[in-house]
Amino acid sequence: MTDTTRNFWGKLSRDRAERHPLVDHCADVAAVCEALLRDTLLGSRLARLGGLERLGPRQSARLCVLTAYHDVGKFAIGFQNLAREGRQPRVGHLPAVFRLRQPMFGKLLDALDYQTLTSWGFGDGLFCSTIAHHGLPFEDYDPRRSLDEGVWEPVDGLVPLDGIRALKELTKQWFPEAWRPGGDALPSHEGFFHGWNGILNLADWIGSNEQFFPFSKPGDGDRMDFARERADEAVSRLGLRVEPFRQALGPKPPDLEAMYRDKKFKARPSQEALLGVEPPEASPSLAILEAETGAGKTEAALLYFLRLFHAGLVDSLYFALPTRTAATQIYNRTCDAVDRAFAEGSRPPVVQAVSGYLKVDGIAGRILEDDRVVAEDQGQLGWDPFRGWAAERPKRFLAGTVAVGTVDQALLSALRVRHCHLRAASLLRSLLVVDEVHASDEYMTRILQSVLRRHLLAGGHALLMSATLGSSAAAGLLQQAVKGQFPQPTPEEAAALPFPLIRIATPQAQQEIPVAAPDFEKQVEIEMQPWIEEPQQIARLALDAASNGASVLVVRNTVGGCLEAQQALESLSRGQDDERLFRCRGQAAPHHGRFSGVDRRMLDDLVEEVMGRDREHGPRVVVGTQTLEQSLDLDADLLITDLCPIDVLLQRIGRLHRHQRRQRGEGFERARAVVLCPPRPLSASLRENGEFRGGHGLGPVYLSAIVLELTLRELQRRRSIVIPRDNRNLVESATHQDLVRRFAEEQGGLWMSHWNHTLGDQFSKKRIAQEVLVDWTDPYLELQFRSLEKGIRTRLGLDDRMVSFQQPVSSPFDDSLTFDELKIPRSFVADDVEDELRAENVESGETSLRFRIAGSRFLYNRLGLNREKAA
Repeated sequence: MTDTTRNFWGKLSRDRAERHPLVDHCADVAAVCEALLRDTLLGSRLARLGGLERLGPRQSARLCVLTAYHDVGKFAIGFQNLAREGRQPRVGHLPAVFRLRQPMFGKLLDALDYQTLTSWGFGDGLFCSTIAHHGLPFEDYDPRRSLDEGVWEPVDGLVPLDGIRALKELTKQWFPEAWRPGGDALPSHEGFFHGWNGILNLADWIGSNEQFFPFSKPGDGDRMDFARERADEAVSRLGLRVEPFRQALGPKPPDLEAMYRDKKFKARPSQEALLGVEPPEASPSLAILEAETGAGKTEAALLYFLRLFHAGLVDSLYFALPTRTAATQIYNRTCDAVDRAFAEGSRPPVVQAVSGYLKVDGIAGRILEDDRVVAEDQGQLGWDPFRGWAAERPKRFLAGTVAVGTVDQALLSALRVRHCHLRAASLLRSLLVVDEVHASDEYMTRILQSVLRRHLLAGGHALLMSATLGSSAAAGLLQQAVKGQFPQPTPEEAAALPFPLIRIATPQAQQEIPVAAPDFEKQVEIEMQPWIEEPQQIARLALDAASNGASVLVVRNTVGGCLEAQQALESLSRGQDDERLFRCRGQAAPHHGRFSGVDRRMLDDLVEEVMGRDREHGPRVVVGTQTLEQSLDLDADLLITDLCPIDVLLQRIGRLHRHQRRQRGEGFERARAVVLCPPRPLSASLRENGEFRGGHGLGPVYLSAIVLELTLRELQRRRSIVIPRDNRNLVESATHQDLVRRFAEEQGGLWMSHWNHTLGDQFSKKRIAQEVLVDWTDPYLELQFRSLEKGIRTRLGLDDRMVSFQQPVSSPFDDSLTFDELKIPRSFVADDVEDELRAENVESGETSLRFRIAGSRFLYNRLGLNREKAA
């Protein structure tokens, strides 16, 4: 290779003073790809996507050659001019290929020896999935706008096509097996093209890391030996090569007794049952664990992962939770479990995969202006830039060895957003655990089904957990693993299913494993009160109970209802000084989602302190929204809750008498839930067009009046329930689609109109989901992102906006805590307001913050964020 060829640069230093030769960068990325295919499960996952059991050595070598070609567009003079002040023409390296016209495009293919590549099985799909490695498909580089051939014309001794030919000759030295004639062709499956694009993205990110791959120096020879050494170190130190971790577990994975001996941890039935399941080694598997809230599902999932990890069936874990709060709580427990399972010095990195957080192995970090990461607490050990690599960017979260985050990160891997293929390929290595799965959101369910279908198509393993999963929803999820139609159970069949229950599905079979009933059952008295519109009545009930020593949890369906109850409490009590009220740093406060990140974390910790497992006995009233119903380990004596669907209600009841406790408030020794209902029949809130508008979240939040009506009737009929014995019948009686339809048909009139309306809404959400999904069975060449990406969300109706402050502002609870951005509900700002929101006229007081956006004023204080009424 001539010095002239080395003059093609591939990477520039931040100050643009140093250049890394393009051929050396190609060697770096190709060496990483070689290590990933050889030393991780990504090679076998990619093979399964191509319809193979495994990739042969020649197929793997040919993929490494394609990796070396991923940046051929950088040989274009138009790209090289980007480092030359004032030189024209200029063009990015992807448009330099995708917008190139004939005959120049044909000359580029000849330089690559396209005829030989074709004999390998290389075609348009594989070509485009190789070149489009920056997170978007080639369509987003607009091939209709052709480039002038001048961007490829030789200049100053640089001959682009000669550079490509020199790279081709180097690949013959680096990967000689690839160029030997014959051998199996590369797969032509669409899933293979999608998966390959994601793996190549991952290899490029790692191969561009200057900590592993420093720029070459003048006079350096062939890069490949050095690149292979660094690639081996990279995949090991980043936690992608997991064999050392696997060996550290010893001859068998730890069990419950070994993991929790010093905590006197007694195995629960669902844990023992799940750990008795033998996952099929030769097949992908989908397991669903249905068990009551507090059944120990988290620990069961972590031990299930260790079994699969020890057996070599997975390389990593992604634990997906419904909320950021839940992810934070489970992250701490996961760190503890990993510490117990692995000897010190051999533990895989544990990443907190939540945007806005930066944490690995329990150590928090912060990003400096030069993009370096340091430990947030200087008293801690320094930040390990290798163990923390996956935590430093949300797009890399799923590449973590053990990662705990929200389900949104997993769902993004199936949506038409930038780097979805990187996320998806990284996830293929993992046991995907999704907690709190339920059926109340058609849009999210459809996306989750797509994630599972892709994961299982590649031979992966997944575990779903729920206390309230209806049989119809379960059947739709299990369908992703089973070839052929999966039967939907009738209401009678569904009601007859045992609870708790484990179901394991593979492409060949499905197995149901009943779980023994727990030693402790919880009887809950249900009281119905028509007070959903009467915050004073709610406050009186809560304060009276607190006066008798009870810890009271009040859960409202909306932030508005939450604030009404909070203000009523304060007006009927001694105000903020009343010790019965939940307080944060001396100020009475509710618990909902309209707080800054620093304040929300503080509120979460405090609410668990005063209402959690280890709380002291004593009166307390906590008012909140759905933020209290999942994942927080709360233990109330009395629950007061707005009417909601039965599966959601069971989640809320899970916070009532959650732990066995010797002392409770007087008269609250038995669990009691007060359900707040409208003073009028639900039918009075049905409109002629079928819409349901009952106020307090009945309609806007919980769309189906029929499910709510069936919930009401079931509760009125029972007046007390036993958990977990009644879970199955309760959920099926109010949510089974056959029973919902049957009710509408029997009632007729407005109820039938409403059923048709909700059915239309469900179809609409499924259609929206279908439009934004990336289905790996669809042709890669037909992907289109450009017109969609901006409006795509993982959850419909939660399109919050983010407002930024020019200077950090103080928390209303603690002036030593600051934040510089705040979420604002979409409904608070007009649709035509620009996306980048900046606070104006900021007035920061000791316990409040006022600011203006697009003519509207906002107040942020101990009650959270609200629009401020005009004087």
